[in-house]
Amino acid sequence: MNAAFGLYVVSAAAGLPPSPAAERFATQLFDKLDTRAAPSLWLLALWNARMSDTARLQRITAAAEARVRKPGQRVDSLIARVCAAYLSLARHDTASALSQFAALRPTGVRQQIEGQLWEALAPERMEYARLLLSRGDPAGAHLVASTFDSPQVLIHQLFLPASLDLRVRAARALADSTLERRARTRLAILADSGRR
Repeated sequence: MNAAFGLYVVSAAAGLPPSPAAERFATQLFDKLDTRAAPSLWLLALWNARMSDTARLQRITAAAEARVRKPGQRVDSLIARVCAAYLSLARHDTASALSQFAALRPTGVRQQIEGQLWEALAPERMEYARLLLSRGDPAGAHLVASTFDSPQVLIHQLFLPASLDLRVRAARALADSTLERRARTRLAILADSGRR
């Protein structure tokens, strides 16, 4: 997997405008789907979930599950569960998706979680927070979105603006003006630092 192109895909999942390079990269990855390692399947699931492409997500999930049936590793099992969660979401099976995203937990050691794009499950935690908010659980959504405050996990910084935006909406739903003000202030500071 080309980490630089993978970052384009992850950035799009974090809410940044998608790059044409990400589309080309995802197309190349999909061309040889059955030969791809679990991290590449994760990127493909992220990319195709953005468009709710159930046909492609079904093929990606099948490829990920096939890797688990072989003498696999921890990552294969994790990514297969991630792919299944995105497939449920694309099929608009919100109850299953909510349950699947809730069950996802990082399984790597600290160095893996801090250093590999997929290990922290940042896009999946963000999706879980969105689902909680959409299902009327703003307190749960706020709690999950707060995990992005951890500076030790570098990928969390990419998701911090989306996390803070979600926290503003959750705080508003909770009628908690203090939480809302804190999240808005942090969001403004991030926006200001991004302009420099």
